[in-house]
Amino acid sequence: SAMTLRASSFGMLALASHNVLLRLFFFYTTFGDALSQCAQTFLPEVLYGDRTTKRRSSTGEEQGTEDVPTISEGERRERIKATLGRMIILSAVAAVMNGILSNWIATNCGGYFTSDDAVCKLMAGNSRYMALSIFLHPFIMLCEGVIMSSGQS
Repeated sequence: SAMTLRASSFGMLALASHNVLLRLFFFYTTFGDALSQCAQTFLPEVLYGDRTTKRRSSTGEEQGTEDVPTISEGERRERIKATLGRMIILSAVAAVMNGILSNWIATNCGGYFTSDDAVCKLMAGNSRYMALSIFLHPFIMLCEGVIMSSGQS
């Protein structure tokens, strides 16, 4: 990637630090990806709901379907707010936990990834940038999932 090429221009130590931090980043982004999938799975039902009702004749025979809302507009808005609220809370919890854990691991546990102290120092010095991007990732993925589930992509 372009970031790897740029990191390699700073030397081998920077490239090694970049590779370890990149692997940590990719490990923690799976949690944000799951939030996108969650939004794509649960929001369409809340946004659109079951809008078809079956028409029946006076004898009880099914005559077809028609597009009639089964819930009121106010109830639908409340469901959307509640569902999005839960997803935002999940995103916030994932963002805070992943950001703190990834920063702590990169700062304090660099020896598990490399035996070179210089690489560990570089990882510790740049871990806050990785932690910030990991903190933002769940919110970005939630927004992506909401956009995709609303059919505006």
